[in-house]
Amino acid sequence: MSEHPDPDHKIKEDSRSMALAELQEINRQHAVAEDSLETALRMAAVGNALDFADPLVNERLAQNGGPAIKGIIKEDLSREEFWKKEDLKALRAKLSGGPKKVVLVMDNAGEDVLDLILVKYLLKEGHQITLVA
Repeated sequence: MSEHPDPDHKIKEDSRSMALAELQEINRQHAVAEDSLETALRMAAVGNALDFADPLVNERLAQNGGPAIKGIIKEDLSREEFWKKEDLKALRAKLSGGPKKVVLVMDNAGEDVLDLILVKYLLKEGHQITLVA
C-alpha cells in the first residue's frame, strides 16, 4: 500500500455515484429487456467505456445535460450497430450445459455498478463469478 493518496479518488467517487444514481433505472431496463443476456452484456460494455478520466466521456456527459450517465446509457443501448464483433451466439453456447466459472474484469470506477447487472444475471443462471479489479 502506498502512503500517497489516490490522485483519482474524486473522479472514482463521482463516477460511482453517477452510476449508482441510475441503478434503479438500469435494473428496470434489464427487467423488461427481450434478451436479458444481451442487455446485461451491453450494459457491462457501456460501463467499460465510461472512463471518467477520458475527456471524450466528459464531453458526452456535457452534451447529455451534465453529471448524469442516463443519456449515455440510453444512447449506447439503443445503437443498432453496438458490437464491433458480435460473439453473442458463441457466448451463449459456452454458458450452456450447466454452471460455468466466469472471471469478470472491472477496470473503471462506475463500470462496477453496470457490471452488477451481468453478475446478477450470471449468478441467477447458476454460474460461479470471480470479480477482478
